[in-house]
Amino acid sequence: MIDREERIILEGLRRALSGELGIFRQLLELAQRKRAALIENKLDDLHILIEEENTLSDKGGEHRRIRDDLIRRLAQWRKLPQQQLSLSDMLDGVGNPLRAELEKIAEELRQVLKALAETNEINQSLLRTALALVREVLGGVSGASQREDYDRRGLSGDQQGTGGLMNFSA
Repeated sequence: MIDREERIILEGLRRALSGELGIFRQLLELAQRKRAALIENKLDDLHILIEEENTLSDKGGEHRRIRDDLIRRLAQWRKLPQQQLSLSDMLDGVGNPLRAELEKIAEELRQVLKALAETNEINQSLLRTALALVREVLGGVSGASQREDYDRRGLSGDQQGTGGLMNFSA
């Protein structure tokens, strides 16, 4: 049986996790829209999406602080060492219906965060590719002969190649 105080903390934790999940779902949707804006070269849309993302990130940080505080309060209530602050540790001893609900929300949160990380990695790759192309074009326009990084042909510096993907003469 869960004590009344503990139930209040756990209900707050459920609300905080649900709020955090909602925010990260919105961030995932924004990241997918950012990818479309990058592909379609819609810079104005990209600026708006980044502003929305910053606002949501701030809200997500606030939910994270609330969640951490509730976990800390639960650890104090249970007289556990403060180093033991993970959500899974805090769910030990929680009744089945509430525990199952919290674990479900936590699992959904992990899945959304994984998808968000993957989408952000693709977006970063698109940005790096676009910036490399801009650097290459500006280098050609300015007459710069030295390349700083590997280009899209796999060459660096003063190397010369055939322009193909593979240099079979090497």
